[in-house]
Amino acid sequence: MPRDGSGVYHVPVGTDAVTNTTISSSAYNANVHDVESDLNTARPIVAGGTGATSADAALNNLSAEKAKQVVTDFNTMTWISGSFYAGIGQANGPVSGHAFAGLAYYNDASNLVVQARDITDAAHMVYYRIQTGGTWGSWTVDSSGLRYDAPQTLTAAQQKQARANAAVNDGNVIINGDFRVNQTAYVSAAVLATGSYGHDQWKAGASGGDYSFTQSKSSTQITIAAGKTLIQPIEDANVIGGSYTLSWTGTAQARVGINTLTPSGAYAASPVTFSGQTAATAMSVEFNAGTLGTVKLESGLLATPFVMRPLDQELIACKRYWQKIGGTANSDVNLTGYTSAGSAIYQTLNYPVEMRALPTATVVGTWGTVNCTGVGVNAAGTKSLGFYITAGAAGTVQAATTSASTYLSLDARL
Repeated sequence: MPRDGSGVYHVPVGTDAVTNTTISSSAYNANVHDVESDLNTARPIVAGGTGATSADAALNNLSAEKAKQVVTDFNTMTWISGSFYAGIGQANGPVSGHAFAGLAYYNDASNLVVQARDITDAAHMVYYRIQTGGTWGSWTVDSSGLRYDAPQTLTAAQQKQARANAAVNDGNVIINGDFRVNQTAYVSAAVLATGSYGHDQWKAGASGGDYSFTQSKSSTQITIAAGKTLIQPIEDANVIGGSYTLSWTGTAQARVGINTLTPSGAYAASPVTFSGQTAATAMSVEFNAGTLGTVKLESGLLATPFVMRPLDQELIACKRYWQKIGGTANSDVNLTGYTSAGSAIYQTLNYPVEMRALPTATVVGTWGTVNCTGVGVNAAGTKSLGFYITAGAAGTVQAATTSASTYLSLDARL
């Protein structure tokens, strides 16, 4: 076949026709057969062809990718760069009995990368494996899609849990883990008796819980005094059960209370991983002396970075357990009226945030009063309470909060 070294076709010598002369049958037949052979031979790229006799070879010659490759066995598949699908019945995939779709990144038949996304599992885990010099490596979880700097050696279960945690406020069931909310105005280094609360949701352990701090509008680190501990109880409604990981910053060590509000056992440095927690059952964590900040308790076996919640969200979470109504110099709780001596005037107050349970309502401080014998609580619900003032004599009566130390305390803490 008359093609030169570059694959360009040339007419055989002696086949050019001359006007008014006889055409040689042998020359004619040789040319026709040569054309026939050329038309049935893979046409080179320089002549507008692909240089191949199959679709896969043509893609390879043109450096193109193949779509919709069907994989029945990941080990014996002849790979081409492009997309693929592997049904549930395929062999040697990342997870038996699962279907996958993905991409093959091809250098040559002995050096390539396959990336497979699980389309059976709702978490859509991504796996990859590499072939180098004709030898396949093992399947590995691809964590590059996580939004935080996760290690590249995560197991499939850890990857799945990490994605779930990232989807729901990073999975942290600790409230006020960075000590930004201090509704009770706990003073640095003040005595904190056993069971008493300092910063919201943090209460003193069996030997007291004194700690010092310099309050910041951002995350605040505290220092727990020697011989003291701080506990945070975790409400049952926030517990999904199974395994958990507790992590934090600072020198303090921690222990946990599995299915109990009373932690026990040895203290350990961050992170602490534990299992056996029952769903919908209260749990707890406790920290001993040392510095402490950015506390995170999340489901699973992986410690992921702490994420600071917006302050309004953190405050709302805290008020579910304890809140005060009043407590300013502007008399923001004020009940007044006109009645006869010994009679009472009643008022209903709606809470800014619904309480976890029926709270204990307490009138705190000496309120500013006019012609009345004091303030009392009639009934406290999870959404509102009724309170009253009693007239000391006929006429106008009034009671109001007048300072930071006068307010209604609503306590539904664990």
